[in-house]
Amino acid sequence: MVQPSLEMHNFEEELTCPICYSIFEDPRVLPCSHTFCRNCLENILQASGNFYIWRPLRIPLKCPNCRS
Repeated sequence: MVQPSLEMHNFEEELTCPICYSIFEDPRVLPCSHTFCRNCLENILQASGNFYIWRPLRIPLKCPNCRS
């Protein structure tokens, strides 16, 4: 049987954004099923030089985790 502390740790990992390492805030799931905070994804998009091209065209963002 899995110990409660280990179960809680695994649960927290599932709810943690891999960009900011905080519990998800306004989580967004990408088509590849990876999840990130909305602000984290927007910050990545703004940091890329293509922000003004991507936003109006609604071109999907490549996943920061798997690049799909």
